[in-house]
Amino acid sequence: MKVLLTGSKGQLGRSIAKLKPSFVDLIETSRENFDLLDLDHCEREILKHKPDWIINCAAYTNVEQAEFSKENVLKINMEAPKHFSKLISSYGGRLIHLSTDFVFNGNQNFPYKTYEKRQPINFYGFSKSEGEREIENILGGSNKALILRTSWLISSEGRNFVFSMLALMQKKKQIEVVCDQIGCPTGASDLARSIWQIIVQDLINKIDSNTKVPILHWSDLGVASWYDLSCAICEISNEIGLLKNYCKIIPIKSEKFNSIVKRPRYSLLDCEKSYRLVNFRPLHWRKNLEIIIKNIYSKN
Repeated sequence: MKVLLTGSKGQLGRSIAKLKPSFVDLIETSRENFDLLDLDHCEREILKHKPDWIINCAAYTNVEQAEFSKENVLKINMEAPKHFSKLISSYGGRLIHLSTDFVFNGNQNFPYKTYEKRQPINFYGFSKSEGEREIENILGGSNKALILRTSWLISSEGRNFVFSMLALMQKKKQIEVVCDQIGCPTGASDLARSIWQIIVQDLINKIDSNTKVPILHWSDLGVASWYDLSCAICEISNEIGLLKNYCKIIPIKSEKFNSIVKRPRYSLLDCEKSYRLVNFRPLHWRKNLEIIIKNIYSKN
């Protein structure tokens, strides 16, 4: 089986590569050899390999900067999955496309089902929502694509909230963190494991879906605010000695956070269908966080 992975140097891409089944021929691509701003080159590479699956982890994810780089954001988050879908439609492969909780507006107070209306409130969310629509328009009803939404991705590699907080906590005695944005962290390893389960067991054909293309949600167990996550990072890091000084964390409302971008107030994803499909449940987010922080500590 031949699988082409985009975004292989990101935190999810690295986890997918580490957990690769032995019989899979994994073609790892990154910005250096597979720039999504150059889709003609990407097309040549895909047609050269004609992979059985494309796992599209690559994305423009800087929510703040997305407001100022809209052309590139659309090329990466909308045009690239559109292009992949056309190629798959022509030669017969399959696509797993990673998407985000930011396709929702966050105005409800219960977990989002996969079929609920997309109503993004920032340009990053809009671009990812449009990427989903393009996949649906081209591959809807074909059983050749799956959209997998996730949230608050964390791991012991790459850039993510854990590393950002650790850097701040090492420098400051006190930091302010938003307490009224609710969702759930996602450990990259469990997400990668679920992706391989879907591919290896060919689960795309077993998904009951009332959307044009099957959609799944995946995050760790539990619920948290960014404040909750920050407190846990601080507590665990101090317990194991990764941090030498305790940092005081002050909860603040979103309107006091210095940002030009609106973010969903509540974006918890309903993942029960996904857990049943792959036949395993991820760890609670705090347990996954503890494993991640211990891995970071072991590398220092």
